[in-house]
Amino acid sequence: MKQYLLLFLFTILTINVFSQDKNRLDKLNSPYSTVYTHLYYLQPDFYDVEKAAKTLYKNPKNAKELAIQLKQILDGKGLYVELVDIPIDSNHVDSTTKKRIYKLFPDELPKIYVQKYGNRWYYASETIRAIPTLHKEIYPFGADLIVNLLPKFGQYVFLGLQIWQWLGAVLFIIIAFFAYKLMTLIIKPIIKKLLSTKVSKILPDNDFIFKIARLLSIILVFILLIRFLPILQLPIDLAQSVRTGLKIVETAFFIFLFLRIIDLAIYYVRELARKTESTLDNQLVPILHTTLNVIVVIGGVIQILTLLEVNVTALIAGVSIGGLAIALAAQDTVKNLLGSLMIFADKPFQIGDLIKVSGIVGTVEVVGFRSTRIRTSANSLVAIPNGTIANEVIDNLGLRMFRKMDVNIGITYQTTPETIETFIVGIRTIIEKHPNAKADTFQVHFTNLNASSLDIMINGMLDVKTWSEELETKQEILLAVIRLAGILNINFAFPSTSVYMEKMDTVSEKKYNSIEQLMADFEQQFEKKT
Repeated sequence: MKQYLLLFLFTILTINVFSQDKNRLDKLNSPYSTVYTHLYYLQPDFYDVEKAAKTLYKNPKNAKELAIQLKQILDGKGLYVELVDIPIDSNHVDSTTKKRIYKLFPDELPKIYVQKYGNRWYYASETIRAIPTLHKEIYPFGADLIVNLLPKFGQYVFLGLQIWQWLGAVLFIIIAFFAYKLMTLIIKPIIKKLLSTKVSKILPDNDFIFKIARLLSIILVFILLIRFLPILQLPIDLAQSVRTGLKIVETAFFIFLFLRIIDLAIYYVRELARKTESTLDNQLVPILHTTLNVIVVIGGVIQILTLLEVNVTALIAGVSIGGLAIALAAQDTVKNLLGSLMIFADKPFQIGDLIKVSGIVGTVEVVGFRSTRIRTSANSLVAIPNGTIANEVIDNLGLRMFRKMDVNIGITYQTTPETIETFIVGIRTIIEKHPNAKADTFQVHFTNLNASSLDIMINGMLDVKTWSEELETKQEILLAVIRLAGILNINFAFPSTSVYMEKMDTVSEKKYNSIEQLMADFEQQFEKKT
C-alpha cells in the first residue's frame, strides 16, 4: 500500500513541476523562464524557432539563425544546461558583478548570459554580438558540413544517431589515421634538427626521437578530433562523454610524451655525469630520473581526475589528513629522505670512496633515497640509514692525500747503543730511497724502554692512492728493515712480559754482507719498476 501511495505522490509532484515549467514558457520573467523557453522550442518534439528567437534582446533580423547557433554552441562545447540550477527570481543579482544578469557557464562561455531589460529577461546584447564569432570558432567549416555532402537518406536515425553522424565518425577516424602518419613524417626531422649536434651524437639510435615524434603526432591528432568533434552535432550527453574520453586519452599520451622527454634528458645528463670527476653525480642521475617521472605521473593523474569532475581539492585534503597520520608513523623514512638530500648537497663522499662511519669501514657502492650501502673488507654489504649518516662524523679515508705508516719495532736488550744508532740511520736511508715514501714527513727514533724490548718508532706519510698500494709499500719497507736487522745481527723481541728471549735466524732469500749492498739492491728494485 505504501508503495502505491509513494508512486501516486511522485506522479502528482512530477505533473506539478511540469505544469509549472509550462507556465513559465514565453513569459521571460526570470533567468529560468528565458533559458527554458529558448531550449524548449529548439527540441525536435516542440520545434518552433520563431518562439525561441524571442529570447534574444530586441529580436534582431537574423534572430532565428542566432537562436539556433546559440544552441549549437552549447551542444558543440558539450555543455549541459542544468535548469534546476537557474534562478527563478525575477530580481536575481549576479554576486560577482552586482548586476541583474545570469551567466550560464561563466568559466567556459563568459559572454553567454541573460540580462534583465525592464521587466523581462533576454539574452544580452553582448551575447548576440558574440554568437557568430563563437559559432565560427566551434564550427570553422559550418555546422552542416557533412549533412550537405550527403543525400536525404543521411538524416535517417540508426541506433540513436543519424546516418550522416555515423559516416562522419568513420570519416574522422580515417582522416585521423592519415594525419598521424603524415605528422610523424614531418615532426621527426624537425625534432632531429632542434636537438643540438652534441645531443644527437650521444644517442644510441633514433628510437628516442621516433618515440617523441610518434607521441607528439598522436597528441596533435587528438587535439584536432576534439576541435572538430562539434561538427558531428552529437546528443549533448554523448558529446560530453566523448569529449571527456578524448581529453583523458590525450592527457595519458601527454604523460607518455613527458616521460620520453625525461628519458632523453636523463640520457644526456648521464653522459655528462660520466665525464665529471664526482662519482656521486652518477648516483644522483637515477634518483633524479625517478623523481621527475613521479611528478609527471602525479600531475597527469590529477588532470584526469579533474576531467572526471572529481573534487581534487577535497581529495587532497582528505589524503592530507590521512597523510598526517602516515607521516607521524614514517618519521624515520622522512628523516632518511632529508638525510639523502643532505648527502647529495654537501657531498661528504663519493661512490667508490673508502669511509668510516658509525664504526663501519668500507667502500661506498650506492647512495639511495633511504640508505647508503657500504662494501666492507669482509665483502659484506652494510646499509646505513641516510638519517644516521647525516648526524654522524664521517671519516672519508678515500680523500686522504697521503696514507699514514705508524710502526713500532721492538728489538732485544742485547743490542748496543751504537748498533741502534746504525739501525736507525739505515731505516731512514731505506725510507729516503723508496719512491712512495714522503721522507720529509717520517720520524724514526728510539722511543721507549719497554718491559721486554727496546722500541723504535717509524711514523710518516706514504704517497699512495689506494689501500692495495699502501699495503705493498709498507711490505717493501718492512722487508728491507728485516734484512737490515739481519746484517746488523739485531734480534727482534717477542711482545711478552717474560724475560725469555730467543735468537732468531734471519730468513732471507738473499744474504747481505753489508748495509751498502742492501741499499744498492733496494734502490735497484725500484729502478726496475720505473
